[in-house]
Amino acid sequence: RRYKDAVVILEQLVNSKQATALAWLYLAHARYAIGNRNAAIFAYQVLKKSFPGTKEAEQAVICLRKFESESSLQSGQVAAPLAQQATSDELPEKVEIIPSKFGHTPVTTANSKAIKDAIINLPPKVRKILRDNGVGFCIAPTMEEQFPVFLRKEREGFPGYSNGTVGGLFDISINKVCVFQSKFDETSHQPLEVRSSDDLVGTLLHEAGHAIDAYLGDYSQSAEYKTAFYRDIDQMPENMSLKIKSFAQKTAFSQKESCAELTSVLLGGTRPNADELKAYLSNTVKVVKLHLGL
Repeated sequence: RRYKDAVVILEQLVNSKQATALAWLYLAHARYAIGNRNAAIFAYQVLKKSFPGTKEAEQAVICLRKFESESSLQSGQVAAPLAQQATSDELPEKVEIIPSKFGHTPVTTANSKAIKDAIINLPPKVRKILRDNGVGFCIAPTMEEQFPVFLRKEREGFPGYSNGTVGGLFDISINKVCVFQSKFDETSHQPLEVRSSDDLVGTLLHEAGHAIDAYLGDYSQSAEYKTAFYRDIDQMPENMSLKIKSFAQKTAFSQKESCAELTSVLLGGTRPNADELKAYLSNTVKVVKLHLGL
């Protein structure tokens, strides 16, 4: 039981975005101890990628090699890459529908179908990136059902606003793109009306953009991306830079968000200011297209 309790506590820490390398290592060990092998492998992989050069990352590499050796011995063959082992029977089309827990409007059939259809219709390279890295999907009535710890925390990049105003997120700690059918009112803290299917799909594609960015080595932070992005900003009229402020600042956050937003737009998502983004971030669009195989 103590391992199960440890997993609960450590996952809350990871979800708060404050986890250290040691916390990730303990989480991986605890997941393995309760028999959740694939989740343990994923935690070791995140540790290896996020904390290179640390003693904890070195330990993660040793554990991952052990898993590969075990798989090889059991099959009598050379082990497949771990990402493939963890996801060989899983397809991105398998969307988890989170039930309502607080009297919120349950996920509608129409919205569930729209999300599944959008995933099925993703371009081949995009689907491959998501599948090979075992990215899962879920749709919840609100953030409260899936991430209650996040709800009242300040929204990154939006001082004065809580995460309740977020329509979705990619959480690398559980390797899932999650979409929320209703956002929360910032004043009353009550759920707003159910969002349209088009709005939800746009959010889904934005958050998938974050997942793709992460698994392509955070390419939104690369010199190639930064050069194109800064060139676009330098050429942008002042009124336009104010209109699309979140996606047109010379910051790492804006690079990350512009990458995800352009991914959504280029994949057919309905987004505010889509035409302006394509027109005034034209150099950045070329970089994103290249990575999406478009």
